[in-house]
Amino acid sequence: MFLNCSVSFSQTDCGIKELPNVTIDEIPQTVLRICGNDYESIDLKKWKPNLIASLERLRKNCYGTESAFSIKSITKNNCPELENNSLYGKEGIVMCEEIVLERIAYASAMLSGFQILSVVKRLNSPTGVTDNIWKDIIKNIDNKSIGTIEVLSLIDAVEADANIFGNYAPGEKTKLEKVKLHLINAFGANASEQIDAAITAAWGIQELDLNPQLTNSMPLNEALIFDVMLAIYRTTLDETLSFVIGHEMAHAHKGSPIKTNLPQTNQNRLIQFINIQICKNFFCKNPPSISEINADRCALRTLYMTDNYFQRQENLISMEYRIKKGFINIGRRNTIDLLSFFFAAKISMNTQESFTPYFPSPALDGRPQYFPELKKQKGYIYPALRLLLVADLLAQQSSPKECCVGIYGTSAERLMEMIVRARSGCKEVSATSMRNLTSEFYKLDLPVTPAVAEFFSSHTYTFESLKCKD
Repeated sequence: MFLNCSVSFSQTDCGIKELPNVTIDEIPQTVLRICGNDYESIDLKKWKPNLIASLERLRKNCYGTESAFSIKSITKNNCPELENNSLYGKEGIVMCEEIVLERIAYASAMLSGFQILSVVKRLNSPTGVTDNIWKDIIKNIDNKSIGTIEVLSLIDAVEADANIFGNYAPGEKTKLEKVKLHLINAFGANASEQIDAAITAAWGIQELDLNPQLTNSMPLNEALIFDVMLAIYRTTLDETLSFVIGHEMAHAHKGSPIKTNLPQTNQNRLIQFINIQICKNFFCKNPPSISEINADRCALRTLYMTDNYFQRQENLISMEYRIKKGFINIGRRNTIDLLSFFFAAKISMNTQESFTPYFPSPALDGRPQYFPELKKQKGYIYPALRLLLVADLLAQQSSPKECCVGIYGTSAERLMEMIVRARSGCKEVSATSMRNLTSEFYKLDLPVTPAVAEFFSSHTYTFESLKCKD
């Protein structure tokens, strides 16, 4: 099925021509095991009901049946196959590290809180609200906005303080205080207020997710804000989980119970990317396994169905303050941002551990640039290509008139790091002209800031150049 080739990766006349059928007619009995320890991360465990609610939405709204899988909580020592993995699927079973999924839930809520609270004043100002409110929020994500890595650092700091609080020496700063100071230096003095408000909002979202009727007793203005935050949170969490769980479910089901195929453009993109990885002209040669190719295709189908569900939900958001369709685009961007971290990192890694300075310098435009040690992924589609596949699908799903669903800002920084590392350690790509690769990258017409392609030639950029320009 695989061929050795050395041609321009914009061509599709090498490698594979098509993908085998992956659809299954009957869903086998499958158990999703949530593996955790009773003594770990007490605060994070409060997100478990929200995690279960998201998984139940996945069964109902994406797979269309609760028989797609059952959910069972067990202790981590009963999940020996996990080892250093965070999620693992085999026939009939998917095992997930509880703390990982709970961090995704908490991070989804905090990201939503940051973004919406940053425009609350404009929402309440009769002259400050425009029809472009969603575009303004997305641009704010690019512009000195706290993103996934910062959010995960805050979550880890909160958890660390909860575990060791009271053991600090007199006058010593807590881990949360240290992280906040770091972020204030990077994002400005108002970051402290924004952080506190977003953490508070996240817990409000946590409660509202389980009891949506709580908005009935709120003033209209406040209820609208929380309705939108909840919608963004659910889109972010459910779309992120739909890919990571959908991938493992494919291993458990030995195929995809979702019969709806990807749009043809996205199927073609998957074949194109597989051929890029087979060929040794851009990345180090690393032919992915059939099992992992099919698992990622099933994951993309699951993401596609989840995204279609949320498109149908957009009309349910109140039209007050001219808040129109658009929350789903924020969720799409958040999904790309979260997956840009989780594709590359050891997903269970605490963000306080094993960080290396980001190439080419440890700081840029006053922002901290850190990236965790990449996990080894022999047999997988390269993380950079997986991220591009997700971004390309979600960009195709969004309206052409709406901007910025793609890889921009800090997600672009993660992508560049993944590309640099995927090219390291093999002679076959080291002699290839980066300027030639830049022109080839442009031909792919991906939802990526042009600065990513320019980076290949110069290895320099500014954060301003990574922003969405639409």
